[in-house]
Amino acid sequence: MKTLCFHFFFVLLPMDEFIEIGKILKPKGFDGSLRIALDFEIISDIVPKAFFIEKGSDFSPFLIDAFWSDAQSELVRFKKISTKEEAVLLNFKKIFLPKSIAEPFLDLTEEATWIDYKVYDANYFIGTVVDIYDNLHQQTLEIQLDGKEALVLIPVVQDWIRNIDLDLKIIDINLPEGILDINKT
Repeated sequence: MKTLCFHFFFVLLPMDEFIEIGKILKPKGFDGSLRIALDFEIISDIVPKAFFIEKGSDFSPFLIDAFWSDAQSELVRFKKISTKEEAVLLNFKKIFLPKSIAEPFLDLTEEATWIDYKVYDANYFIGTVVDIYDNLHQQTLEIQLDGKEALVLIPVVQDWIRNIDLDLKIIDINLPEGILDINKT
C-alpha cells in the first residue's frame, strides 16, 4: 500500500492548472474500491490526499482513503464512497490533479502516443483511438467506433497487430471474430 500525502491542501485553482492523469474504470468488490487506469507511470510512494473529478465547470476533490496496486491495475478507495452502488456512479470519469501535485507523483513525460490513430481491421475502418489504458500486464485501446458514440475496448495483443503506420497514424489489426461485440463500453 502506498503512503498518503497529507501536506496537500485545497485551494481554488483555474482549470488550466489541472492535468488529466487517468480514468476510473469500475468498482472492485463491495466496499467502494475502484479500479483506475493512470496515463502515467507512478514514480513516488507518496500519494496525493485527493484526486479531482470534473463536475460541470469545476473539479471536485475526492479524498483518498487507500491507494494500492494488484496484478491488474491501480485501485483507490475514496473516504466518502463506501458501497459498490456509490462507486459505480464514478465509472469512466476522468481523474485530474493540479500539475504541481502530479509532477512529483507521476512521470509526466510518458504520454500515450496512439491517441487519434485510425484503427482498421484489414480495409474495414473500426474507429479512432481516444484513450489508452495501461495495467500491469498490457495496454488496452479505447476506440470510438466509426460514426457512433459507442466505445470499444481492445487489448493490445502483438499477434493481432498487422502494421502500425506512424506517418499516417494508422493501426492495422486482425481482430478475432466477435471481439467488437463483447468489449463495448
